[in-house]
Amino acid sequence: EPYRRQRQMCIRDRRWDNAVRLKGKGSHVICNTNGEYRLLYGSFGPSSSQFDSGLMARVTVYGDNDQVLYTSSDIHHNEKVTYFGVDVSGQNQIRVEVSLSKDNGYDDPVILFNGLALYK
Repeated sequence: EPYRRQRQMCIRDRRWDNAVRLKGKGSHVICNTNGEYRLLYGSFGPSSSQFDSGLMARVTVYGDNDQVLYTSSDIHHNEKVTYFGVDVSGQNQIRVEVSLSKDNGYDDPVILFNGLALYK
């Protein structure tokens, strides 16, 4: 799997009990929604100890046929936690992916997601 689910993580002095860790550009989570859900909700932020200050990342949620459903603003190493909700109505599969808008060519920043959940 391209991600590790961990029981508990700390980000910005907050404890996250249901975290997903994505490392580096192209890392992603895929959810098979089968058209049954209407909302993806969660939060994300950089792991400051594993995110070089010279990098900037983005989080993108893709639907069927790589349709972009959501793109975050640039994420810096000291960015605050971002909460997001995305309309996924009618999508059979969604992909939450990390990309780099500023890359130094060798570091793989870590983005932590918390409480990713689908709602009907």
